[in-house]
Amino acid sequence: VLLFLLVFCACAGASEFEFVNVRDTDSLAKGFATAEKSIAQNPTDPKVYLRGGIAAHQLALLAGKGYAEKAVRYLEAYVAREPRDAVAIAYLGSAYAMQARDSSAIMKRLTNANKGIDLLNQAVAGAPDNFIVRMVRGSVFYELPGMFNNSKEAFEDFSFVAGRFADEPLADAELKAEVYYKLGRLALKRSDKDASGYFAKAVQAAPESHWSALARKE
Repeated sequence: VLLFLLVFCACAGASEFEFVNVRDTDSLAKGFATAEKSIAQNPTDPKVYLRGGIAAHQLALLAGKGYAEKAVRYLEAYVAREPRDAVAIAYLGSAYAMQARDSSAIMKRLTNANKGIDLLNQAVAGAPDNFIVRMVRGSVFYELPGMFNNSKEAFEDFSFVAGRFADEPLADAELKAEVYYKLGRLALKRSDKDASGYFAKAVQAAPESHWSALARKE
């Protein structure tokens, strides 16, 4: 479930992004509780909403239901104050997609998924050369059901990201393996002869990784 989002830190050293690299749900839950207190104490500070929204987003990735709605609420509050922050808009789109994932009502699921798609496209339109924005949209579009027909954009996003690996400090070996594996899977859907090459790159990037193991099975 979009686990590569966990490796991103859009603004190194900024406390509002401190939860992006956290994988432990207990630590995230404590951090989110602290963020909620900060929001209550400083309701006019946009950064506290971003901090709470990112923490809730990561909990929605790892812990499932309940947190996506909170992520949407806080990220929307932040974006209302900072409407040009493409990274935050991308995370908000991802949060809506997870809210769709968690919904049992078909119409609500469709509404939230479409809202997420619109926000992710908005983020890419506003910052087409932003590594994180393209990774977030690619990850969400990769996971969406085929009925939404977003595989072309996912392939374009991951291709853009792969082209930036040499110059991007966020691109560690496991991230590269994941992107190459997913490019391979998307290439298969396109009947692209380059699919095997992407799988080979996934294995080469991180031979011991989960993504390498999956690539070897293709």
